[in-house]
Amino acid sequence: MDKYKHRINFRIEKRNGKTDSDEMPINADIIFSGKRVWYYIGYRLQPFKWDSEAQRVKRNNFNADSVSASEINKGRSSHT
Repeated sequence: MDKYKHRINFRIEKRNGKTDSDEMPINADIIFSGKRVWYYIGYRLQPFKWDSEAQRVKRNNFNADSVSASEINKGRSSHT
């Protein structure tokens, strides 16, 4: 049986001309068998509330829709 190489990273989308107070989409960067897909997970967040090393929302933060960090972090992989 062949093994498939894959990797999933969560990132805040970067856009030129936007500030830290603007909410940006959180995307899943999925690489499977050498193919890359960006998938919007359904949440937006201000970049300063994102921990890029841990790939999650910093504790005790909310987005503009009043969704908590724990809810976003829990639902990153299952939100549609």
